[in-house]
Amino acid sequence: MEKSKRKYKKTSCYLIYSVLGIITGILFRLSLPFLAMMVVVGFLFLPKLMRNAEKSRYHQKRFEDINSYMEQLLYSFRKSKRILASLQDIKIQFKNKPMEKLIEQAEQHILNTYDSEGDTEFEALCMIEQEYPCVKLKTIHRFLLKVENLGGSFDKTIDLLLEDRSMWEQRQNYLFQEKKRKRNLVTASIVMSILLCIVFVRILPADMDISKNIFVQSATVIMWFLDILVYTKTDKKLSGDWLDSGELSSPEEAVKRYKKVMAFDKKKEFKKSCKYAFFLAAIALICVLRHKKWAAGIAFTGIPFMLFQHRLDYRLAKKKLTEEIQREFPQWLMEMSLLLQSDSVQVSLYKSFEYAPEILKPELEKMYIKLQNNPTAIEPYLEFMEDFKIKGVSSAMKMLYSLSAGTGGNSESQITDILRRNQTMLDDAQKAADRQSVASMYFLFGAPVVIGGAKLLLDMVVFFFCTFQGMGSYV
Repeated sequence: MEKSKRKYKKTSCYLIYSVLGIITGILFRLSLPFLAMMVVVGFLFLPKLMRNAEKSRYHQKRFEDINSYMEQLLYSFRKSKRILASLQDIKIQFKNKPMEKLIEQAEQHILNTYDSEGDTEFEALCMIEQEYPCVKLKTIHRFLLKVENLGGSFDKTIDLLLEDRSMWEQRQNYLFQEKKRKRNLVTASIVMSILLCIVFVRILPADMDISKNIFVQSATVIMWFLDILVYTKTDKKLSGDWLDSGELSSPEEAVKRYKKVMAFDKKKEFKKSCKYAFFLAAIALICVLRHKKWAAGIAFTGIPFMLFQHRLDYRLAKKKLTEEIQREFPQWLMEMSLLLQSDSVQVSLYKSFEYAPEILKPELEKMYIKLQNNPTAIEPYLEFMEDFKIKGVSSAMKMLYSLSAGTGGNSESQITDILRRNQTMLDDAQKAADRQSVASMYFLFGAPVVIGGAKLLLDMVVFFFCTFQGMGSYV
């Protein structure tokens, strides 16, 4: 049934496009060979457009499933306080969906695995994460695992995670609608540019008709090809994955990047850059002596880049590292909020090290050593991640110090407030990135205008050439 339905849709798409292509070709007064070329050109793009539509529907369904899963899992865990019971509770809500089978596999792994050396619940949740790579899903799973292992009050953090999920859902839906709106604008731009070209060709008197000119007809087919290409590129923007995979580095890569940034020696790296620049200058000089001007120009242009490439490399590495710390730091704070309910600040810091994100461990280790030497000092707290100037980290560490000194208030409330501010800040940053992503589609909106303008320009050149030629023969 599904196969025949898909075949019917495919046939309908080809039929609709054929009719549209033929009508457009007739309006342009194309000869039969060029009309056939116009139709065939579209046939080359139709399979990709249909695949884009399928991918868009597929990713939208996956987003809806994982979004619902995270929401229901958090609500269920709040009641049961057990991961297995929560999975069993929400499974029925995904009846006849891929998520149901996945939850079933995770459930069976927890119930029937006895010889595993690791945490069976962690392994079971990783099965779901592999199918749905999403940073928010990992954050929720890791928090639930820590609650089960450490206990403690977690209602406020659950509320925070639910708010974060809600903001993510709104952000993703808004982004999709914006991309859809831009695609509609691109479609309108294509239609208007084609109509203008048709009007120009058809308003000319019969004795000045240029529609049969081979250059005009060739330009019409090329314009049609380029417009469909622009539409395909625009449509592809809507078929991307809705899940925020986060593109985080592996723990090993993150630690390696951290060591690289912290060990950066400006003078040493500048000497290396000078060597590269000198080598490039030597190549440029050889090119000049051999009268290879273009090669010499390219080489000379690359010299300033080589001189400062160490700075660029450092800034890119530090920027990437800062983004990863911003994502991982809130998870560590959530764990601290649980530990602080039963232990002192220093004991909580020590216990948090085992499950802390790898990217934070070097700084936590340095902090713990400093606290051993001077337990009451504020400097170890203030110096934590001070090289990265990340908003929220400094206020969080000051709060931990005040709790350690006995001057702080309720630790859970304070950490929740810090997490909420951090969450809002990350949401604003992601919205800005989404706006930048949508803004990149403005080029596609302007492309049909440029293509149509080029076609009109060629038509005018042919028209004036034919007119002057006709005037010359008349004289």
